[in-house]
Amino acid sequence: MSGAELPLVDVDRLRVGMYVVLDVGWGNHPFLRNRFRIRNADQIAQIRALGLAKVRWSPERSACGPAPGPEPESGRAAHAAPPAASSSATAAAAPAPAPAARTVEPVPLEEWERVAESWLTEDYASLARRQAELGRLLQRDPAAAREIAVQIAGELSDAVVECDRPAVRLLAGEHGPSPCHEIAVMALALLLGRDAGLADDQLDCLALAALLHDAGKAALPEAVRENDGRLAPAALAAYRSHVQRGLELGQKMGLDPAVLRCMAEHHEHLDGSGFPAGLRGEQISLPGRVLAIANRYVDLVQPHHGGEGLTPHRALQTLYAQERDHFDPALLARFVRLLGVYPPGSLVELSDGRMALVIASRPGASLTPRVRVLLRDDGRELGPALDLDAGSPVSIRRSLGPGELSPELARRCTELARAAFLFEPEQAPEWRSWGEDLRETEASF
Repeated sequence: MSGAELPLVDVDRLRVGMYVVLDVGWGNHPFLRNRFRIRNADQIAQIRALGLAKVRWSPERSACGPAPGPEPESGRAAHAAPPAASSSATAAAAPAPAPAARTVEPVPLEEWERVAESWLTEDYASLARRQAELGRLLQRDPAAAREIAVQIAGELSDAVVECDRPAVRLLAGEHGPSPCHEIAVMALALLLGRDAGLADDQLDCLALAALLHDAGKAALPEAVRENDGRLAPAALAAYRSHVQRGLELGQKMGLDPAVLRCMAEHHEHLDGSGFPAGLRGEQISLPGRVLAIANRYVDLVQPHHGGEGLTPHRALQTLYAQERDHFDPALLARFVRLLGVYPPGSLVELSDGRMALVIASRPGASLTPRVRVLLRDDGRELGPALDLDAGSPVSIRRSLGPGELSPELARRCTELARAAFLFEPEQAPEWRSWGEDLRETEASF
């Protein structure tokens, strides 16, 4: 059901647990998204403050219904033109349009950071809990696993579709959630797929494939679930069998053929050097090519086998400079542009000599991400957020690697690079042209 078809409910009948849709521009409300489940009474008060008499809500995605009161209007009835009539009584009976929301002043960056960190950390924790439950159900109850997987994938797919301009956001709080490979791959794949023009139904399939791409590893011995580059031929063959095992499990779950195809292609390379089928070029579907890039990037930064991994900047450099023959060049260029030259999780040196952590990309501005300055030498305390836009007095001088830091800060740098992330709506009003930003990005690698 589209947003316009959802039923309307009086704002005074809203309850915690209802999933609402705000029919106002993203900049005209203080929430992270236009669609969300109400989490507390403060959010209801914030919705009332917008001056809206009614809002749309989704019964299917709500944990409860409205408070007692008149039955809500259907979205179509509320938007239908009143029938032509000459009597004033008939005209008076026509439903009055809901009042427009009042314009809200732009949220200060410091407050935006607080809202985004709190909101996304809670979202991520919920996704990770359900993903863990999905892992427990995959082998013993494929039907129940499918239900959870579709729910998780649908929520994240909806979230990225609803963002006008999504940006990658690092969850770098001191007690933030631990990284989850599948969620990270799903978020990045959705961002790249959306930027590449995939339709909504294709994004739904891509999300489900990204969530389940490694499902076949559960049937493998622990020793061959990951490839650290040192596996003997027999062990490597066992590791590579996780793709086929995942497809067999996906078939038991009754997944759509488009989802299964994308899962089958997440290790295929454009030059034919991938597995399991050694596909080349256009033999690999567009969603499969998208998933391959997202999966490889997360593997480089957050390796399963327990190694330290690369810094985000170095991982992107590796993809672009050393492994580019494996991937669709146009998609790889888009991916670099979405993450920026200094992806979230990168530790950088600023032009004034201070060190800072990149916490959010700014698509369309690859060299000017959002950062937080390190206030202590061990990196355990971060300053307020800074948008390094054209008006900023400081800029990024270079990316820093663990080898350039003290042992204590190097360990902290690795922790931060491996932190969890999701995406947020991009606040910055300016957009550079795709070609201009790409040329600047290419020159930096």
